[in-house]
Amino acid sequence: MQTVTNPMHGTTKLRWKPHFAGYARIIPSKWAAKPGAKQALAGSEGHPALLAQPNALNFGISKGGAMVYWPGTAEEGVDPTVALTQWFEKTGEIWGVGGGFLFQRDEERLTLSTGYFYQRWLHFLERNCALVLAHGGSLPIHVRLGVTDIRDSWWPRGPFQFNDEGHAAVEDSYEGTGERMVENVR
Repeated sequence: MQTVTNPMHGTTKLRWKPHFAGYARIIPSKWAAKPGAKQALAGSEGHPALLAQPNALNFGISKGGAMVYWPGTAEEGVDPTVALTQWFEKTGEIWGVGGGFLFQRDEERLTLSTGYFYQRWLHFLERNCALVLAHGGSLPIHVRLGVTDIRDSWWPRGPFQFNDEGHAAVEDSYEGTGERMVENVR
């Protein structure tokens, strides 16, 4: 369980509720926080992006930095969440986890939500790399992207089926890494 403090709304508690999760991690090669970085990243205008398309947000100061999350209906005073992003003040890193990277309809097989997670990763990287650079990070920025609990899931079928069963995931998870070295991400 974690807590987030918003100066206007007080302190809330949250708990991660796993739901077909994907993740992203942004790691600046150098970090020296600019004045006001924590307040900006914990605020309504400057908070980092989520790996989800939420219909509500909560954000504020958290242990070690700032956090934004998608609050669910509170259970005993604790907000469950399927998407959260944490910025770490000491390193400038931004970590995000979000649900919905797989789906299952009407007893069909579990399928990777490729269109959704590529879109979410791109949005996460565009906004959060720009925030890292604006608040004290330096290029290159190292990136890690992944999807968990994918064993026995399937890639979506394309327009040409050829009556085969498709392609199943044979590993428990997938992680890709890289560097973002583009100067004009702001």
